[in-house]
Parts: sequence; structure tokens; C-alpha cells
Amino acid sequence: RYYFEYKVGNLTYTGLEPSNGLKPFEVLNKEFYVCFYPPDPDISELLFEFPVLDTFAVIPDNGWETIPY
Repeated sequence: RYYFEYKVGNLTYTGLEPSNGLKPFEVLNKEFYVCFYPPDPDISELLFEFPVLDTFAVIPDNGWETIPY
């Protein structure tokens, strides 16, 4: 399982995600999108299939409606 942190507005949330067969070197020190339920951001899912591209400098406080790919 992988522990992760993410921000929504000024609050930091945490989560645990199953490894889904991914090795630590495949995920450590990398950023991935998190899908969260807007009324309760504690309900979330780490999206291993969508790594964050280095080109994004500014992340909106409340995230994106869709993943910007």
C-alpha cells in the first residue's frame, strides 16, 4: 500500500492506496493525480495511470474537472 498526501484549497488530506502490483521505484518521488469527492475530499483515489507532467506549474485550489492531458 502507498501513503499519499494531497491538498484541496488550504487543507492537506492523506490516503492509502493499494499497490496494484506497482514496485516502489515506479511510484516513489513521482506525482500522480488524485480523484476526490468534492463534498468530502477525504474520499479519494490515487490515479497511478495518470502521472503529473512536469509542464504544470500551477494547480487550481479545487483541482480540475477533468485531467489536463
